[in-house]
Amino acid sequence: MKRWILLVAHAALMAMPGAVGARSDEDGSSVKNEIIALRFDWPAGTEILVESSKRRLRDMESRHSDITTTGEYTLRIEPAPDGLRIRHSEMRNVTVDGGDGGRAAEISGLMMQLGDISPDYVVSPRGELLRIEGMDEIASRMRAFFAPMLDSLASAEATARVGTLMESVLREEALFNKAAEIWNAMIWTWAGEQYELGAVYSMASEEPSPVMPSVTFPMVYEFGVLECASCADGADPRSCVRIELSSYIDPEQRDSVVAKLFELMGLEGDASTMGEFDFTNRVVLLTEPGTLLPHRFETTRSISSVVVEGGVEKMVHNLDETRLVFRYAAAGD
Repeated sequence: MKRWILLVAHAALMAMPGAVGARSDEDGSSVKNEIIALRFDWPAGTEILVESSKRRLRDMESRHSDITTTGEYTLRIEPAPDGLRIRHSEMRNVTVDGGDGGRAAEISGLMMQLGDISPDYVVSPRGELLRIEGMDEIASRMRAFFAPMLDSLASAEATARVGTLMESVLREEALFNKAAEIWNAMIWTWAGEQYELGAVYSMASEEPSPVMPSVTFPMVYEFGVLECASCADGADPRSCVRIELSSYIDPEQRDSVVAKLFELMGLEGDASTMGEFDFTNRVVLLTEPGTLLPHRFETTRSISSVVVEGGVEKMVHNLDETRLVFRYAAAGD
């Protein structure tokens, strides 16, 4: 398996060597299944309507925030000298639900919308992300996005902070890394690979903490093409395949992870002090195997812990969910 990149929402780009480890069928048997070959072949001229939904949950003692943003945008696939250019339109019909209606909730909603501003991608004929383009247009969109916020700020200090944030978001490296996280989890991880239908593959590696990058978590990864499925209502029941990838902290190394976290945070305690600690990621992809044109793409990242302090349990739970639905025009439309 090629060098591939796993999606960790809101984290830096994380690359991992892709040697496939053990595999087993879901019932533990060794029966050989049909081989599914996955190939990138997006046709130039295709236009895709993408419906986006993102949820951000933060739950910590008395503080609670649960915000969902929705919207839609269009992808246009055009030929490029070295492959394909994938153009992203502006987000339309944006809604923000949840929160307490206060300033903090408003800012959280704005930041989630900010994550949907995307440059154009240039990808190779094999499906590898080569570069991003359209930075001038992105800068223009960013300025329009931040204008209402800047107008509402009362102090020069606050205005300077927002300006610094805008500059950090506009860094080409940051935008490329963000694009690569999504693209690789949806396309490049799977392009050119073959899997036994229904088999679950596993491997182990280390992943940087999304909160404290200096801490790496020993993770177990499980992935595979789990079943054939219909791409849409009324479509051929084998027109798509469902691919799933999940990762979680290696249970045998959990205590050492907790000890390192406590040490870095300058806290006293051990694994018994932290009653629970869980960090999981999940990707679900419904895609056409012969082209890797996606129809549904879902990611979930969850971090939860229960710290026992003075005999009292304190729970922290962070959840990030993204759901993308891809609509294609019917032939002849």
